[in-house]
Amino acid sequence: KICELYSGRSECADKSDESAQCERSFISRLSEEKMCYRLLADGSSARITMRNSTRCGPLTMTVNSQGFRSYNSYCTNHMDQYNCTDPDRGLLRCTKNSYPVTVSWVMVCKQLLDVTMCDDGLDTECRQVSPTCFLHKHALCDGRDDCEDGADELLADCDHLYHSKCDRRYRHKKELLFPMSWVQDGIEDCMGGEDEDPVWPTCQVMGRVREVRGNTTCNNVFLCHQGLDQQFVQLSGLCDGKEDCGEEKSVCRAAQFKDDISVLSFVIRERYHLLYCLPGLGDLERLAEPCVEETFMHPDHPVYGAVSSVDVKVPNTTVSCSYLFGKTHVLLTCLNRCSDATCKLSSVKHDSCSFGSSNTAWSLAKEDYLTTVLKHSAGVYAAPFLCNNSNCVSYDKVCNMANDCGDHSDEEGCENSYQCRTYKYYIPLSKKCDGIIDCHDTSDECNSECGREIIEGTLLKVFAWFLGGTAVCLNTTLLWKSGKKLGTGTKSARINRVLKLMICVGDLLTGIYLLIIATVDRLFGVGYCSKQLTWLTSPHCAALGVINMFGATLSILSMTYLSLFRVFSIRHGLIESVKHVTIKNYLCVVVIVLCSFLIAYMPMIENLEDFFVNGITYDKNVRLFISMVDKEKHLDVISSYFGKVKGTLLSWNTINKLISLMFSNDYGDLEWKKVHFYGNEGVCLFKYFVKITDPQLYFVWTILSINAFCFLCITICYSVINTGTKRLNRKLTKIMDGRGPNANVNDKRNKRLQRNITLIIITDFFCWIPVILISFLHSLGILDATFLYAYSSIVILSVNSVINPLLYDDFLTKNVKSAFLALKFKIFFVKPRKNGGMNVQPAIEMADMS
Repeated sequence: KICELYSGRSECADKSDESAQCERSFISRLSEEKMCYRLLADGSSARITMRNSTRCGPLTMTVNSQGFRSYNSYCTNHMDQYNCTDPDRGLLRCTKNSYPVTVSWVMVCKQLLDVTMCDDGLDTECRQVSPTCFLHKHALCDGRDDCEDGADELLADCDHLYHSKCDRRYRHKKELLFPMSWVQDGIEDCMGGEDEDPVWPTCQVMGRVREVRGNTTCNNVFLCHQGLDQQFVQLSGLCDGKEDCGEEKSVCRAAQFKDDISVLSFVIRERYHLLYCLPGLGDLERLAEPCVEETFMHPDHPVYGAVSSVDVKVPNTTVSCSYLFGKTHVLLTCLNRCSDATCKLSSVKHDSCSFGSSNTAWSLAKEDYLTTVLKHSAGVYAAPFLCNNSNCVSYDKVCNMANDCGDHSDEEGCENSYQCRTYKYYIPLSKKCDGIIDCHDTSDECNSECGREIIEGTLLKVFAWFLGGTAVCLNTTLLWKSGKKLGTGTKSARINRVLKLMICVGDLLTGIYLLIIATVDRLFGVGYCSKQLTWLTSPHCAALGVINMFGATLSILSMTYLSLFRVFSIRHGLIESVKHVTIKNYLCVVVIVLCSFLIAYMPMIENLEDFFVNGITYDKNVRLFISMVDKEKHLDVISSYFGKVKGTLLSWNTINKLISLMFSNDYGDLEWKKVHFYGNEGVCLFKYFVKITDPQLYFVWTILSINAFCFLCITICYSVINTGTKRLNRKLTKIMDGRGPNANVNDKRNKRLQRNITLIIITDFFCWIPVILISFLHSLGILDATFLYAYSSIVILSVNSVINPLLYDDFLTKNVKSAFLALKFKIFFVKPRKNGGMNVQPAIEMADMS
């Protein structure tokens, strides 16, 4: 009566006669005697012999009157599902009551039985991978598609495998890599128990410990916001196309603006149509090429018992397939309709694929060989694509910009995509060399085909060196010459010289800016493209922008005030006896300098960063963001992660705090740099070209309006001077009646004055009016003027820094003229003529005009 386990009877009230000790001995005895209890029809149980034919057999299902299902083994206690004589059935190895046993695969993941076959419950360690796929954990991340959609190989765990292999306790007969999530989870998944080794390297996530590989450097991670089982995503696996976090894909899409692959084919009545072959688009079809019906078959010969053909409506000519992906790309390439791509499919033998899936079958092809076919749709089977690693994937996964094979062989040689170098992900070929960085390593824009430099083109580089060097030489010379005479002459002359010195300083700074930009361009060379963000966020670029803007503003304001001062002097006579007028002029000079510096430095004031910061760049290890991220894109990311954000005028400080909350900060804060106002282009120029949505719009247009007003003032003032000079010249000519050498001198003087005034107005016009006009067109969206920054900084805005010294001082004009005459060049000026045995020299110096 003792140890009649599972007989349904116990003689002791406390059932001590049927204790666990009995169970251990009972299992051992049954294994030896091959005996078990079986439920009889009358509800009683009988002891029967287990045979090889009944051991580890399938379960039988019964449904009672209430519709409840129950599963039964040959033996009442499922003892027949232990120690299978067929090794292909006993795939799970564990212990039962401390005895080593093997468990039949039919008992794995059978939660409805409410029975545990192993002491540690390994047979119940199963996962709901997808709504239609429920698998044991050891069937995950094994390189074999067990789910119809392959979801068991697309889990986040599969991206984080330990670098050493182990013998999994269920299903597999060879060693495999195992996910890091199995480490220290309380279940020994490896036969040697190495996954539960008590000594394991760890990293922290928000103060909690997580196990990592032995060669792993601890870094911050992306934190999940939806509260899923997967609480974080490592940065190396962020934005890899897989949904590991609930909101990862939506956040990555908002951060990177990656275009979804557009569907260029549609199914109508089981027939595939290319986009312009759709019914109703007859006019478009006639404009392109007539469409014809074709039959696609893979393999291209009959397969017994399977329909492997697809009806396709395609253009009756070859077309570019660079913008087609996946199934559409395969159909057109294999139907020889692509002018720039070839078919990648080939016949597959039955043993070519290392494994299959639930939709895999073998069949006879060409009445000659066995082939592997995959189910694509109802009744349609086709041979798969054979990867280089012996994996097989559905042919519609070829050239779809995803690494479905695992070794990238399904994307190798595809003419429709470009593979980024560092992280090995794919982007459409149309995004290569389009001026927008789509790869974290910038390889799509920084390569032998489309590398960028700060100054593009040899001619522009020559201009930078020539104009910069000339501006520095001329303005330095004029500063030295005018500086010596600064304290001499009348009050009007001294004020004139001070204003001229300010113009020279402004133009000198512009020349220095050009030389530095040319030098930086020389140092970076073709390597600038990959270091672009480093340069744009550097303080050196910001300093250059401030220097250039300060010089340009100082020059234009000084020229404007000089023209006003000269008109005032002509209209109101000498100011020698008016002391307070002189003091006011010097105060205006100080105001001009301060205003010029304030305009140039204002965009760099930290408290005004919400108006002037163009965006933020993040460390390359943070794969969420690519290149510079502006405020609009930040708002999209924050909304995707946290939900709808109230208001859209978040400050950069608030944005930085919210973005930091998306990552753990266990190993330092998130590294980022601001792209300042002058860092919008490599030449570090003032951001003249803004869009209506830019926060700097009003500031930029205020500055442009000031420049337009200055040009208008200069034009009006010198027109008044020119008119007054002509009137005075006529009076003098009438008085002198054209007699004597002074009449000729006076005439030459006025002609020279008129020529200089004309040149001043023309050079100022071509300096500022084109920039203002281009800025206006850019703001309206009519013209994208981003590519014109280099031309604007080197040619348009810098010419004045060379011409101004020649227009505002006779010392340089005479020396330059003499040099040109010596070389027999006739540039800007005509040869001087003799008059009465004397060389006629200009009698009026512009600086002393009063």
